[in-house]
Amino acid sequence: ADPCIWRRLKNDKEWVIATYVDDCTVACTDDEARDELMKEMRERFEIKEGEGMPIKYLLGILISQDLSKGTISLTQELAAQKLADAFLSKEEKEMAFKVRHPMKHSTPLPRCSKKEIEDSEFHYLSAIGSLLYISGCTRPDIAAAVGILARHGATPGPQHVKAVKRLIQYVYNTRKLGIQYKRDSKLKEKNTPVIYGQGRHPAD
Repeated sequence: ADPCIWRRLKNDKEWVIATYVDDCTVACTDDEARDELMKEMRERFEIKEGEGMPIKYLLGILISQDLSKGTISLTQELAAQKLADAFLSKEEKEMAFKVRHPMKHSTPLPRCSKKEIEDSEFHYLSAIGSLLYISGCTRPDIAAAVGILARHGATPGPQHVKAVKRLIQYVYNTRKLGIQYKRDSKLKEKNTPVIYGQGRHPAD
């Protein structure tokens, strides 16, 4: 394991720095603390334009901060859109509005003795991998369904592909849903950190 979270306390100010490969995300007490850190960073590293601004996207996750309400919301609408574009037909996307829950539980999925659907027809494991990423970041509501479908990764059949497509339809239909973190109402507003990073759209 590699260390990826650092915390610094200095002169009644606090910084929490998270790193992922070459991405840095910073939560700190206020703009003054941010500017102090960015000055130190620029002395040692080349900093791109836009770094240090309030963060909007991180690893494909849209981050919306409302400091007056003390909320931070995380959604993956773009990831859901790309997933649907990759694995659903135009007609399947148009019918996604009818899918209101992740999975049908009336009949258990059968286990196939061999792989019945080739990757050239439907790349089952790629779809599962994308769904796992989304469920682990912002959509815990699909975690159980993804776990069940992942069990059939080595030997998917038509029923499993149908179930995966249905789950993708659900994610696409509910693509604006996500996770919201809220400040404890008993705490003062100053205890809500502002998150800074590179505020660029992942498609840029």
